[in-house]
Amino acid sequence: MIQKKVAAIIITYNPDLTILRESYTSLYKQVDKIILIDNNSTNYQELKKLFEKKEKIKIVPLSDNIGLAAAQNLGLNLAIKNNYTYAILFDQDSVLQDNGINSFFFEFEKLVSEEKLNIVAIGPSFFDEKTGRRFRPTKFIGPFLYPFRKITTKNPLTEVDFLIASGCFIKLECIKSAGMMTESLFIDYIDVEWSYRMRSYGYKLYIHNDIHMSHLVGESRVNLGLKTISLHGPLRRYYLFRNYISILKVSYIPLGYKIREGFFNIGRFLVSMIITKNRKTLILYTIKAIKDGINNEMGKYKG
Repeated sequence: MIQKKVAAIIITYNPDLTILRESYTSLYKQVDKIILIDNNSTNYQELKKLFEKKEKIKIVPLSDNIGLAAAQNLGLNLAIKNNYTYAILFDQDSVLQDNGINSFFFEFEKLVSEEKLNIVAIGPSFFDEKTGRRFRPTKFIGPFLYPFRKITTKNPLTEVDFLIASGCFIKLECIKSAGMMTESLFIDYIDVEWSYRMRSYGYKLYIHNDIHMSHLVGESRVNLGLKTISLHGPLRRYYLFRNYISILKVSYIPLGYKIREGFFNIGRFLVSMIITKNRKTLILYTIKAIKDGINNEMGKYKG
């Protein structure tokens, strides 16, 4: 057990309880406390019954879905209030390998004590749940991912531009000064905005090449030959488009990343228009997303 206190924060919304149980089991021996924030799940009573007698877990039920960012902040504030040194964020379907948190802790302390680096967070290396393919580290040259031909484990850490929130091991002292998640985003681009904001404060972020987690992008996939792209339903597409417009206004997010995401958002919209049976709904959600993004109408979708 790590001597400095670590809290795991899991955000749930209608979770698969079998996977959630696996996540709890993987974390139980690695952390001092598990804080589970439930965003008004329809299966909350089953969730409560499953975990209410388990050790080390605090369940915080919410009467409304307040969004991913606000739920993460609620968990982070609870961790700070109870004097935890580190917190690690998880989605409801994330399962970390057994030695993950100890490895994060060891490398974190090494970077701070030996190399005197100003580090805020370390995350795992992700692989595609569908294909098993490793994702390249989120390090960019303009709008392009840095051309890592092979991710080496000779050095366990790779510095990145941003971290995916799930599995993100955060030093809480840093976010007291640089801020938490932007709640107005509700669900998408939260980790991107937060990571670039931390970097604007001079903090560094890393992935651990030896610690792996699966990651599923999108609700469906379309193979275009050279590239497989992820697609989302109209509501999720609304959040992606609206929040993309919102981050265009953020000065510390690089132009190259904004250009990249612009191409991806437009491309996914066009592919969705080709394959969806409900083009009218998709168009209406997208128009509203653009209007709301321009007018700073943020937060939860208001129909």
